[in-house]
Amino acid sequence: MGLADIAWGNLRRTAGRTAFLLLVVATGVATVTAMFGLTGAMRRAVGDAFDQIGANILILPRADRRFSYAGVALPAAAVKEQYLTEASTEAVRSIRNRDSIAVVAPKLLALVRSQDGPVMAVGVRFPAELRLKRWWRIRVARAVGGQASPDRDTGHAPAYPAPSVLPTQVLLGARVAERWQKDVGDTVYLDGRAFQVAGVIDPVGSDEDRAVWVDLGVLQEVSGKTGRVSFIEVAALCNSCPIDEIVSQISEKIPGAQVTAIKEAVAARRAVVDRFGRFALALAATAAGFGFLAVALVLLGAVKERTRQIGIMRALGFGQRQVLAVFYLEAGLVGLAGGAAGSVLGGAVARLMGPSLAGVKLPTSVDPLLLAGGVAGAVVMALLACTVPAWQGARVDPVRALRFL
Repeated sequence: MGLADIAWGNLRRTAGRTAFLLLVVATGVATVTAMFGLTGAMRRAVGDAFDQIGANILILPRADRRFSYAGVALPAAAVKEQYLTEASTEAVRSIRNRDSIAVVAPKLLALVRSQDGPVMAVGVRFPAELRLKRWWRIRVARAVGGQASPDRDTGHAPAYPAPSVLPTQVLLGARVAERWQKDVGDTVYLDGRAFQVAGVIDPVGSDEDRAVWVDLGVLQEVSGKTGRVSFIEVAALCNSCPIDEIVSQISEKIPGAQVTAIKEAVAARRAVVDRFGRFALALAATAAGFGFLAVALVLLGAVKERTRQIGIMRALGFGQRQVLAVFYLEAGLVGLAGGAAGSVLGGAVARLMGPSLAGVKLPTSVDPLLLAGGVAGAVVMALLACTVPAWQGARVDPVRALRFL
């Protein structure tokens, strides 16, 4: 009979104690796994929010500005207008960290004449702008009774695909479309030039609702500001990109511009996640500590109960190392089984609690890293908790132990 057989037989004979140890280990590992799973999902959500938030760097000419739009101002009539040039866009793409830049979106703001008086026109490069404004939902079908026209085959409202806007077309903000009573396919006139409405942007609750979106080159021509842009929005590629370094490099490339990073909202959300992470870490450490103490106390009691067995083993020629090995094997098996069960349970709890507790959705598959980490952590905890009881058992005097026979 090998040491592994002895360890397995001991666990089977003391099924109640083994079940309790498995429960303690599994509960501790499940708590740790669930907390780390939720924290990891929240961090990924913050990263996605940073990636989806659109522009996180703003490039402006240095000027005293009075008339604001979406946090950017147009000068009053008494203030000399200042602009960036389109060459600034290429300068942004030439910085050292250009691989960290996802979108460069120049814009020209101009007040133009329409059939309903002056309106704010925003000149953009539509492919870049639509990549930047990922939260936009643009209706490209005519509305029927205030709703998008239903699909002929399914009878449901169509999806909102990203439109392909031609230079002769425009996008209307929700308030502008409502005020002008214009819909997709209608014609609007800006400074006497006719444009077709390619889409209507759903309300976003900002100045964008009161703007008309026009091709940048066309608006430059209409307003007589060829080659000029009012400001440039830049979106970094990821939440881990060196935003401050990018800002510094852009400032060097465009010395006459004011370059600022827009990251307060995501930074605030990240701070909340960090606090939750610290709380999760403290809770996980507490759960691991209680599990460690519970396993250690149960095994200490087991040593006293097994004095007779230890005496027989020593009388049969088992040395201290072999007795130690039996205890460690038992603890390792408990840690392995409890860790696996706790990791799976913790993942399930995180998936169930994620949407309601943290507003995040976790993948349905088991994270192999969390599973491996949970099992390894449980085995290490069980072995550490077993150290003192195992040494006490190994040091039992065989003569004294044999008195219990």
